[in-house]
Amino acid sequence: MTTAYRTDIPHIPFDPAWVIYEDDALLVVNKPSGLLSVPGRNVHPDHNLLAQVHTHCTSALIVHRLDMDTSGLMVLAKNKAAHRHLSIQFQDRLTEKRYQAICYGHPSQPEDGFGCPCAATGKSAPCK
Repeated sequence: MTTAYRTDIPHIPFDPAWVIYEDDALLVVNKPSGLLSVPGRNVHPDHNLLAQVHTHCTSALIVHRLDMDTSGLMVLAKNKAAHRHLSIQFQDRLTEKRYQAICYGHPSQPEDGFGCPCAATGKSAPCK
């Protein structure tokens, strides 16, 4: 029996230019938009960031994810100890995340901040 893979998820091969930082414990890559962070249901097993990074570093472990349509920096661990430490930092919200949007047209303000959470976190609800 063959698996019918979704055809709307593109294959984006690994590009060494994605690597922003690398040492013995971690790897920081710039994930392109249109690429899943991890394997998806009914998606070819090579059509995700983790599979592509494995062509560069076979020990890489996912610490966090970005949505498929989101581009940006992702931190991957290169061993189990680093994965444990980085995962705790993300879990305890010790990492600082910044999101930047590109807008089309003419925004009413040239620059602005977003001072409330995008989603409920258990500690606070999103702004309305």
